[in-house]
Amino acid sequence: MEHPKILIVEDEFLTVEMIRQCLSNRGFDVVAAVNNGDDALRAIEAHVPDLILMDIHINGDIDGIKLTGIINRIFNIPIVYLTAFADEQIHARIKQTAAYGYIVKPFEELELFFCIEIALYKHKIDTELKESEEKFRSLFENSRDAMMTLAPPSWAFTSANPATVAMFGAKNVDEIAACEPWKLSPEYQPDGRASGEKAKEMIEKAMRDGSHYFEWTHRRIDGGEFPVTVLLTRMELAGKPFLQATVRDITEQKLAEDHGKHLEIELRHAQKMESIGQLASGIAHEINTPMQYVGDNTRFLQKSFDDLNKLLAAYATAVGEVRKECNPKLVAELNQVVKKVDVGFLSQEIPAAIQQSLEGIERVTRIVRAMRDMAHPETAEKTLTDINRIIESTAIISRYEWKYVADMDMQLDHSLPPVPCLPGDFSQVILNLIVNAAHAIGDVVGDGSKGKGTITIKTELKGEILEIAVKDTGTGISEENRQRIFEPFFTTKPVGKGTGQGLAICRNVIVKKLGGTMNFETETGKGTSFIIRLPLA
Repeated sequence: MEHPKILIVEDEFLTVEMIRQCLSNRGFDVVAAVNNGDDALRAIEAHVPDLILMDIHINGDIDGIKLTGIINRIFNIPIVYLTAFADEQIHARIKQTAAYGYIVKPFEELELFFCIEIALYKHKIDTELKESEEKFRSLFENSRDAMMTLAPPSWAFTSANPATVAMFGAKNVDEIAACEPWKLSPEYQPDGRASGEKAKEMIEKAMRDGSHYFEWTHRRIDGGEFPVTVLLTRMELAGKPFLQATVRDITEQKLAEDHGKHLEIELRHAQKMESIGQLASGIAHEINTPMQYVGDNTRFLQKSFDDLNKLLAAYATAVGEVRKECNPKLVAELNQVVKKVDVGFLSQEIPAAIQQSLEGIERVTRIVRAMRDMAHPETAEKTLTDINRIIESTAIISRYEWKYVADMDMQLDHSLPPVPCLPGDFSQVILNLIVNAAHAIGDVVGDGSKGKGTITIKTELKGEILEIAVKDTGTGISEENRQRIFEPFFTTKPVGKGTGQGLAICRNVIVKKLGGTMNFETETGKGTSFIIRLPLA
């Protein structure tokens, strides 16, 4: 914010002019100064300030605290109080409002400036968190998939969206909440086990592994059965674990499969959901880590401001006393406060903390942007696509899969022209290749504690052909398996870790849909390189 706009609501002319001069010296823009509530509301509508400095005792029928309540109901503007009285009664009233702090008159220029900067920063964070919460709530409420949360140890439903109520034919959310998860499934599964036992097994697996994706059969309240896919994801709130369940009715897809239609789309969707399920807990970790130090640094700023406030209050008292007479004892006490607060340390660490917070927010933004890029709706028509951006976004999304075992070496030609492509399908190809590379390297380096491998992704324009290479320093492909790796359902991974469809789908997308080629070079014990070539025309 280059020149934040400040509205001053104060009935003392000298105080207004002193504040105006201080803020102008610091690059702020004082858009108006008024002395009563009616004028303040008109000034807000006219100027839309970024922050309001509000005197608690102003002219008119209402004071500053009551006026704050009115403003907060209409506008989203941070307010900092100005007051010459800071008794317990005032403190109690201030706490009942959504103000961003207060300053006791008389105050120093530094105190005023610092309080305004903290208020603007905290308001920005609060606004962004509120917007994120509203977006998540909108996704939850408007999703066509049933979404619900389950809490241990009873695994009762603690929330459910409207799609859940509609999918299970319930009257309302309360009727869903009254059901145990296994009560919404047929009594027995095809293997003969009671559904309650098997459902608990699925829940335990999701809690243990972080996420679990599987097909299931559910029962509506009226007894009707229907096939679904279920994604269980382990999450935490305030240190307490819970599961989020996303359920999709696949009745139409199953009917289409029975008629031999859309088989490839469903296989690709299942593979994509499996990959997302494996990455869900990692993505949550990637988001939680930067947000953790955003919170820590904000709390540090809050505590530091309290310390500086003590110092500035001591200075204000000292200035008042010195005007009367020199007081050696007071000077000594002032020096003690300065030493205890350690102003030099705070002046260095506070900017660093703010910078770290901004970096954390930017990191979250990059992750969310990458998730958005990955969410391309599948289309039948090619569109001109920035291949490098898809690769970068996919690497961010899959970071939790490779960061412990490999370093990522991006050798991207940023002069590439847009390429005719199916963005959603191509991102799935790159995701499969990165995850496979990470697994191959993991088989060599273990958990990465004694060294990492390298995943190299290179893009290069060769005439009218774009070449993309994904290379790893993993185990390589054994000679007996080289002829079969593109076969559907062929896999060398243990049961539960792979379906054997990833590379088959990748080659089908590149060759049949995009008109390109996909080959590989490998050396046992040294690694593998998959080479994709796409035509520009």
